[in-house]
Amino acid sequence: MDAGFFSENNIRSMTEKKIDFLMRVPANRTMYHDLIESAAGMDNPEKAVKYGNRIMFISSSRAEFADHTVFTHLVLDPERRGRELRRYMLKHMDDYDLFAVKRKGFMVLMSSQSIERDELIPLYYTKQFVEKAYSYSKDDLSLLPLRVHGEETLRGYLFIIFLSLIVYMEVQKEIGSVEMSLDILRNLKCKVFDKEIVIQELTKDQKRLFEKIEVIVPNTMGI
Repeated sequence: MDAGFFSENNIRSMTEKKIDFLMRVPANRTMYHDLIESAAGMDNPEKAVKYGNRIMFISSSRAEFADHTVFTHLVLDPERRGRELRRYMLKHMDDYDLFAVKRKGFMVLMSSQSIERDELIPLYYTKQFVEKAYSYSKDDLSLLPLRVHGEETLRGYLFIIFLSLIVYMEVQKEIGSVEMSLDILRNLKCKVFDKEIVIQELTKDQKRLFEKIEVIVPNTMGI
């Protein structure tokens, strides 16, 4: 669930209604600051998990929030931290903010249930993709909006989203670099005619990605 839904009222409501959730904690929350400040030793090998071809570090704990017991997860992506820290320090070598430096490469998640470390990241990014898939389809890809006028049209729209999710899961399993892969795939478009679909020419990055997951992309498809 998107961090924009994070609030005491929403957490309390979902917990009382026994609705499971996994969401990102916004950076302006005291809980976020406290967990980042306690991040010393996060690169301990005992906290490491493998995600595709990447290594991430996770520290989970039980907490009280909105009068209910929840679980917090401090996640460190060392590769992302390196990239973000480099960009930040190049711009702020003389006026850096210490907390801004500390938080690079970290995110804080909250869940209603305890989640195994090796399941947390795949679960979070799968949920995130489902949300983004609808956003990309509606806004970026100019596909049909959810306000459709017939069951058949809606079924077709949902089928496209379902196929996107299958491709996403294959990318996640083989590559693991979800954010970068989504950025590459989001620019893959096609034109739909009366009797066929014409797929635009793949970029080099798109070709390499599809080769890794052993997917053949045709030039055209019949309808």
